[in-house]
Amino acid sequence: MAFIGVQPTSIPLTSSDITDGIISTAKIADDAVTSAKIPANAVTDSELNLGSDYAFTGTVSGTPTSRKLLRTITISSNTNSISFVHGANGVVLDSTYSRYEITVDSAVPSATDAPQLILLVSTNGGSSYHTTDAYNSTYHRHYSNGSSTGNDSAYVNDFALNHDQGVSATANNGGATGTIIVDNLGTASRTVFNGNFFGFGASSYYIHTNSIGALANTDIVNAIAIAFTNGDIASAKFKLFGVL
Repeated sequence: MAFIGVQPTSIPLTSSDITDGIISTAKIADDAVTSAKIPANAVTDSELNLGSDYAFTGTVSGTPTSRKLLRTITISSNTNSISFVHGANGVVLDSTYSRYEITVDSAVPSATDAPQLILLVSTNGGSSYHTTDAYNSTYHRHYSNGSSTGNDSAYVNDFALNHDQGVSATANNGGATGTIIVDNLGTASRTVFNGNFFGFGASSYYIHTNSIGALANTDIVNAIAIAFTNGDIASAKFKLFGVL
């Protein structure tokens, strides 16, 4: 039969008949290569750079991680307080997790009179927070300025936790940093908070505070707030984690 151009091959075309590099990526349809056509271990770290940034929008199934980030709050301008409220912004504060952890990174106050960092709780979904005479809390701190040291402890009832450090409003002094742990959330039982805080105080002392406290009843705690005893939070980062 007559034909135009180059005469077709009389036998089936194989991969050895195709010159290396002759087929460009532009000639391959976007959906032509599926995962079923990629041999196992064909893609290595030379094709997939794990040092690069990738956007992930899916979910991970199988064995879950034991610690899940529930919410991050970053403060960069004066804010009176921050709160984690059950049922809002992806936060759960109930028996979903066996315990919860809050991290505080470099909390700097707006006030220059060396306020303390404190934790308050709510039993009405954050509509209001318990304050005076509502808690049973105690703390111990130790401190040093390089030439003198000391330690002391006290009972307080105006907040669940505190960092007994007059925090400097100068950001490059580092603010207050710490970790808060709590369990028994979402149940009518005594909900005890434990906090470990440290920082370089406004009086030029390095201070560490261990604080433990609870609402002085068994009401269900469903919201947590963190603030300074005076003024606003000028800058800080707070993270809430659920731990299985």
